[in-house]
Amino acid sequence: MNKEQNSHPDHMPNVKCEVVNCMYNENRSHCMAKEVKIGPTFAAMTGDTICSTFKPK
Repeated sequence: MNKEQNSHPDHMPNVKCEVVNCMYNENRSHCMAKEVKIGPTFAAMTGDTICSTFKPK
């Protein structure tokens, strides 16, 4: 992860996050990362996706 993905003072209102142990999760509901990267490109279902922005607290 690079510095561009550091926490940003404003959350992304349309990006909800339920991962309570991610350092970018605010109040168990909003992602505070400057950008979010989700993959992989071959995902066919929700369960196939991964948030590459995740960083443990």
